[in-house]
Amino acid sequence: MGGIIQPLLRFVNQGVFPFIGREQELLHLQQFSSKIGDTDSLQVLLLQGEAGVGKTRLLDESLPLLAENDATIIRAKFHTGTLCSSVSVLSDALRHSDSVRRIIKAESPTSLDFVISSIVRIAQVRRLIIIVEDIHLLADTALQEFAQIISALSDEPIGLLCASRLLDSKIRSII
Repeated sequence: MGGIIQPLLRFVNQGVFPFIGREQELLHLQQFSSKIGDTDSLQVLLLQGEAGVGKTRLLDESLPLLAENDATIIRAKFHTGTLCSSVSVLSDALRHSDSVRRIIKAESPTSLDFVISSIVRIAQVRRLIIIVEDIHLLADTALQEFAQIISALSDEPIGLLCASRLLDSKIRSII
C-alpha cells in the first residue's frame, strides 16, 4: 500500500499524475546516458511523439537516471510563438544551470562562438547531456544556427537528446 500512497499524495498536493508504463523508455534513456563519453563523437537520441503523449514528463522523470555517473545536464526548450534563436535558447540554458555556472565562471554572452566553446569546455571536464525540447519549432535562422552548433559539436563526446513532434525532413537531416 505504501507504493500507492506517494503517487497519490503527489497528485493531491501538486496535481501530478502518477508516472506509469514507461519502463522501456526509461531504460533506453538510461542506456543512452551510460554510453556518453564512450566515443569521441556526438551521440544523438530523438524522442518523438504527438502533442500531449508525455515527452516532457518522460524527460522530467528520467533526469535522475540521466544525471547518473556525474553527468551534467543542460536543458533547453523552444516555445511556440517565439522567434528565439538557437543560440539564445542554449545560452539561457547554460546561464540557468547551476552545475554549468561552476565550470563556466564568465558571464554568458549570447553568441554562437560562446555557446559552442562553453559546451566544448564542459564536455572536456564532465560527461555532458544536452536536452533540447520541441525542436520541431526550429525554422529559418534558428534552424541554421542549430545546424552550425550540431556540426561544431560532432566530434565531441556529448549526448544530445532531442524531443519533438513529428519532424520534417529539413530538421531530421540536421540531427
